[in-house]
Amino acid sequence: MKHVQSYAAAFLALALIGCGGSSDNRSSGGDPLAGLSTPRIEAIVRVERASLMHPDQFSDEQLLDPTNQAVFNDLIPSAKTVFGFQDPLNFQTGENFVFQLAAYRSDGSRVVLPATFTSSDTAGTFGVIASNTGTFNASNQATNVSQTVRAQYNGVEYQTQYAVKERQARIVGSVKLDGGNAPANVILQFYNVDGLVVGTVNTATNGTYRASVPQGAVSFTVVGNSVPDSVYRVFTYEGLVFEDSNPGCKAPLPALSIGTQQLSDITLTTRVPGDAGPTPTGCGG
Repeated sequence: MKHVQSYAAAFLALALIGCGGSSDNRSSGGDPLAGLSTPRIEAIVRVERASLMHPDQFSDEQLLDPTNQAVFNDLIPSAKTVFGFQDPLNFQTGENFVFQLAAYRSDGSRVVLPATFTSSDTAGTFGVIASNTGTFNASNQATNVSQTVRAQYNGVEYQTQYAVKERQARIVGSVKLDGGNAPANVILQFYNVDGLVVGTVNTATNGTYRASVPQGAVSFTVVGNSVPDSVYRVFTYEGLVFEDSNPGCKAPLPALSIGTQQLSDITLTTRVPGDAGPTPTGCGG
């Protein structure tokens, strides 16, 4: 997958600072990251027990797993959209999230590493991060520039950017492949009636996204450079086919208001040798 956008790098490309390599080795147990991908900081929605139908059925650890289907299934209907991964560049004022340092096994299973967290916002102007748990409680003040969260694990520091926006529309949904596998790191851009970009979000490792956009957003597109080379540069949304990154072929949004709104799935189509791919049908609509 190609990453040419700076905001994509801010979300997913994490800098390793300090001495890596041998610092991961422990004389008693060898490399603690053996068999795991490079760790990265991820943000997740903090599930409250009051949002569950059976709050005593789950452990604290289970509530902090954004891939736990049993927890999702137990959420009360009104809380179904308050679950999963969160693009840290799309926080909103007054919301609560949890930063985690995560790595992945080859089978896709997720491992949370015991890290300590700090922020460049040392005064806590935009929110406070608990160093031992990664819990982040956003304040009522939006950031004017993105901030840096750092995670220390086994002598190595990892970092990524986060931003707190004013309360506005929260859009949630999923980007999927026609074969069912969820592509990560896909970028969506949202536009106002004048065709100006007013919001951007990255999909998480399971293809889900949680965007924060102004109520005046009216359309969106998939950024073509962010999708795998194995798919066509078009996407299907609500039965129509739209062309990636084409200003004249954006998908329409429903009327937005402050609060959370679930969008229909966005589907990418796998390339077939010798096939030109789906013909856009939603352009100019």
